Amino acid sequence: MREKSTYNRYYEKFSEFSKILLAFFENIENYCEILKSRIIDNFQHLTFT
Repeated sequence: MREKSTYNRYYEKFSEFSKILLAFFENIENYCEILKSRIIDNFQHLTFT
């Protein structure tokens, strides 16, 4: 999301920023492949003794 909507961009008003974020989430299906490749489920298991 940051890469597509906020990196190196300045929004004069919060309303402009909000519109961009809403547009991203309304069209999130366009980014499915990118998200799948970046989100992994290989978490480290921690053991506390």
